[in-house]
Order: sequence, then C-alpha cells, then structure tokens
Amino acid sequence: GSRWDDVLPITSDRIAPPQTKNPSDGPRRVKQGDDWEIEEKEIVDYEEKASDLINGRLDPETADKAERLQLLDWTQRNMRANHVPETIKVRVNESFQKVYEVICWRLKQYDKPVPKSVLAMWNQLMLGDDEAYYFFQFGGGC
Repeated sequence: GSRWDDVLPITSDRIAPPQTKNPSDGPRRVKQGDDWEIEEKEIVDYEEKASDLINGRLDPETADKAERLQLLDWTQRNMRANHVPETIKVRVNESFQKVYEVICWRLKQYDKPVPKSVLAMWNQLMLGDDEAYYFFQFGGGC
C-alpha cells in the first residue's frame, strides 16, 4: 500500500462518530475530564440495551449497532467524563457490570471471533484499573 495508508483502531478520535462525517461533530466525543451531566434514565437505558443484546431480544441490525457503536460509545464516554452530579459516579460504575456481561457473553462464543468493538470496550474498562492498565497498555492486552 501507499506510505500514507494508516490502520486506525476503532477507538481512534480520528474516526467520525456514527452517522456523522466529521470527527469533531456531535456529542459523542468527550475529552478526558470534561463534565458530562447524566441522568439515571440514560444509565438504565444502556443497561437494558446490553441485557437485550445478551438475551437475543434485538433484531440482527439493531444488535449489531448496539454492540459495535452504542455500547462502545457509552463505555468510552463514561471512562473519559467527569460526571455531574458527583453522586452519579457510583451508579455509572455499576452500569459497567452490564458491559462486562456483554464482553463475557462474546468471549463464550468460541465459534466466532471477538469483535473489535468488544475488545475496545474491554480495553477502555481496563484503563480504569491500575494493575490491568499496565498489562493492556504495555503487555499486549487487546
């Protein structure tokens, strides 16, 4: 290929958010430490979407979009944001349990490769753990 060719990870900030044409478009890109006001209902919606995905209650197109785009975006935004109000942080961290369930559900599907979006979610969550962070960043991780 050309010397200008580049392979970007799905988590790259150089890739535009879904349904946009510019990486700087939309509310999906949260810079590290930016305030993000979030409500309980939004957390519950993502937890329900993860449960529906695992339990096969989504049609194939919706399931693909939920796994590849929405849950990955949810994980990235929450790992980067400074949550407002402060009291919601514990609830956001609890919601990551559902993301872990999606990751485990995919890892148990031995006959299929693990999608890059699932590996990216796993990587994002591991960045929040000091011991796991080193492995994922320097030891090969995902």
